[in-house]
Amino acid sequence: MRKILPLLVTIIIVAAAIFFLQKQFSQKAKNAEQDPVADVPVGIAVDMRAPDFTLKDLDGNKISLSEQRGQVVMLNFWAISCPYCRAEMPDMQDVYTELHSEGFTILAVNINDSPAEAADFMRRHGYTFPVLIDEDWQVSILYEAYSIPKTLLLDRNGVIRHLHYGPIDAETLGAMVKDLL
Repeated sequence: MRKILPLLVTIIIVAAAIFFLQKQFSQKAKNAEQDPVADVPVGIAVDMRAPDFTLKDLDGNKISLSEQRGQVVMLNFWAISCPYCRAEMPDMQDVYTELHSEGFTILAVNINDSPAEAADFMRRHGYTFPVLIDEDWQVSILYEAYSIPKTLLLDRNGVIRHLHYGPIDAETLGAMVKDLL
């Protein structure tokens, strides 16, 4: 019996080690299934996961970028005083109207206007896509939106797939969005 006891203890230790290692690998696999981009670094360049933020919309509701997971997101930085921003908005609205029901949304981050001014502008022009107000410029600084309009197109997992400076037309935007839908 004394000769068998060390062998049994060794077998029990090895079995326990195998059990715990298997459980650990199983948990890692489960986490990877739940978040397919967990290993993608966060940043503001193409093929990076867009940094999360929360801003208020024109109705005062808090909207987080992470809440948009599952949709293709156009993140657009703009201001009413920017003529190029105003020029691209009809095209943005056209693509939003066409593809919103297929899983496309726009988060138009206003960086320079009061909520009342932005709401009046949107209402007067009949634009229906969501507008977020970046009153303290923290999100604009995070995304380095020093020149506007600046547009980032995110896939359904929140990974930046396109980065565009200047106005974007409906044909270009529509083609990029359709590739991600």
